[in-house]
Amino acid sequence: MYSITANFFPDNKEEMIGYIEAVTGVGLGFGPLMGSALFAAGEYTIFGGYNFIFYSFGTFLIFCSFFVKSVFPSSIENF
Repeated sequence: MYSITANFFPDNKEEMIGYIEAVTGVGLGFGPLMGSALFAAGEYTIFGGYNFIFYSFGTFLIFCSFFVKSVFPSSIENF
């Protein structure tokens, strides 16, 4: 990931790598928190436990993929 970032953003690669590190830190911090909250909330649904986490994050990732598709250009050459 870092080499791709350095190739696409040679002028401000330090800033972009800082963004990657920040997002990684936020994900490592909030991931277990969200997972444990969904696991606890899943006890009150028909899915229950790990199935609820799986379906919740699967649905979230599907919505994120549509968002990324609409925001980013269709070709990297346009960037």
